[in-house]
Amino acid sequence: MVRKLAGSLIQHDSARFEILVFAIHHHTDGFTSDNPTIGTCWDADRLDLGRVGIIPSPALMSTQAGKQIAEPGIG
Repeated sequence: MVRKLAGSLIQHDSARFEILVFAIHHHTDGFTSDNPTIGTCWDADRLDLGRVGIIPSPALMSTQAGKQIAEPGIG
């Protein structure tokens, strides 16, 4: 789907676009990433798990902000 939006709704150079594609493709694989784009995408997805009754784990957050939000009693 994201490849279909390339050039119309999503405007990135090819390297940035491939990072976004990687983040979307692997968002359910349970990894973390030091890459700011990938880590932010994955953290945002995990921090929304409360909608289905799952409490996100700070250990699975890629960013410091994600870890802080996922700490028990904060998020």
